[in-house]
Amino acid sequence: MEATKKVILPKERELCWVRISNEQNRKGEVFSRPVTIIKGFSRNMFFGIPLSTKISNALIAQGRLFDTKRLENRLSMISKDDCENIKNNLKGLLDV
Repeated sequence: MEATKKVILPKERELCWVRISNEQNRKGEVFSRPVTIIKGFSRNMFFGIPLSTKISNALIAQGRLFDTKRLENRLSMISKDDCENIKNNLKGLLDV
């Protein structure tokens, strides 16, 4: 019997550790980074904004879609005000 991994469902404003591979050095190294979930699209996909190692700094330009299989564990929830601030900065970056 094959062991199944429990899927973590993405929730808006949630802060989670996410596995991210580093393909620039072509070694296929994998590391984790804190990511704020901005919008969940399904059980399998969400849009997230990675945070710097100082967790207080959102890396807006590095926002992207993630597969929920990359979620490792939940850290906390960010405030509604912080989430709105990130969304407004993202809208400004995309000029929409």
